[in-house]
Order: sequence, then C-alpha cells, then structure tokens
Amino acid sequence: MADDAGPVRRNALIALAKLDAVAPDRLRERLKRDRHPPVREYAAEWLGERPGDAETTVRVLAAVLARDGEAFVRANAASSLGEIGSDRAVEALETQGLGDRSDDVQRAAKRALATARGEDPDEIDLGDPPAPGGGPDTPAESPASGAPRSAVGRGPPSGGRGGSGPIGRGTASPPSTATRRTDRDGGDRR
Repeated sequence: MADDAGPVRRNALIALAKLDAVAPDRLRERLKRDRHPPVREYAAEWLGERPGDAETTVRVLAAVLARDGEAFVRANAASSLGEIGSDRAVEALETQGLGDRSDDVQRAAKRALATARGEDPDEIDLGDPPAPGGGPDTPAESPASGAPRSAVGRGPPSGGRGGSGPIGRGTASPPSTATRRTDRDGGDRR
C-alpha cells in the first residue's frame, strides 16, 4: 500500500481487508494519514468489522468523525463506531455525528446509534432526505414562486415522462415501441 496512486492503495486495502490480511493498526494508520479520501473511507469501513484494540480504534474513528474534511469518510467512521458500540463510540456519535454539518453523516450517525443500542437501524426515523440539487428551499424551486415544478427542471409534476437531458429537461419522449403490442389483426393494444 505504498504506491503513489491513491486508487491503487484503495484497491490494495480493499483486497487485503477482504482476505483478512491487513492488521487493524495498518488500517488505523491509513485512516489517519492517507491523503486519498477513498483509502480513508475504506479503512474506516473495515475498522468497524476488524477493530483490533477497540479503545484505540474508537479514539481514531472519533477523531476522524470530528475532523476529516470528507463527508463519506466521516459517515463510514460513524457506521464503524456503531458496529463497535462501546460507550465511548456512542458518546462520539452523539456529540460529533448527530451535529455534523453533512446530512449524510447525521443519518449515518443515527443509524449507527441504533446499531450500537441493539435497535433495527431500518426502523428509525432518519428525517426527510435532502432533495437533489439543494432541495425545494431555493427560491426558484419553492412552491411559493408560482412556477410549476416542471418549469424549474424538476420534470413533469405528475410522474409523466422526463425529457432528453440528464435531469429530465426538454421535450417529452414518445412512448417506447418496446411496450407496444399488436393483436392478430395488426391493431394496437396497450
């Protein structure tokens, strides 16, 4: 895992972890010091399954949850803290994870707390996920703006077909010919 290329280090970490051939201290070191965020992300993930010295691992994961600049690294640190489930892990989730600036990290912390407490994480209320692109709180997308939702790039308001662009803008697409069937007389039956 000494290669200069971050993706190579990430793939090496994943392969070694899947083979259970990487020591937790090596994972902690990668989590603390690697400059490539995906390496830290996967190191945080695997430490939840293979923490080694749990007290040391919780200390490192809590520090990452508090300080790492990448939300997906912090979210994996939160999930791993939930898997470890010690009192210190729960404390870190409550004090750092629930108040994180990222909604994704906050949701990961809520699920991790449920796991640590022996609850089903699928049964907890995570709140509403944020809307893509900033959500309806921006003035152009607000229902109070008077513009129909389809006029602001959100697609047709009632589940119609989207357009040709990557986010549903443009003219409506014609129905697919793959769904058209004909009866024996050649008539159209849908």
